[in-house]
Amino acid sequence: MWVYTNKGMISIVEHNEDPEILLVRSRERGTLEKLFPEYDVLTLEYSDYPHRVFVGRDVLASMIAKLVRGVDYPNFKSSVSDRNRHDCYMNVWRVTLGLEPDLYQVEVEE
Repeated sequence: MWVYTNKGMISIVEHNEDPEILLVRSRERGTLEKLFPEYDVLTLEYSDYPHRVFVGRDVLASMIAKLVRGVDYPNFKSSVSDRNRHDCYMNVWRVTLGLEPDLYQVEVEE
């Protein structure tokens, strides 16, 4: 599962040895430090998602629920203050318009 927040993007997968543990991965160490300040971030060189934390399913579900309860903006893209992150997310937004190309005839906002 991919989760995009205005603090960063994470990838969540099941731990390969313990189904009760989820591996939360990111390409940015700071994202995990912001979302999981009480966890030690493990960094692996030469990995697709080099930064990771191991989190119990219930803990992660609570954290995501907290993020949802904290939504205080009418437009997600506008809530992303880091320009580089905003531009990256805009690229994702543009590409996903292609999922139903006949339905969306919109101009790209910057």
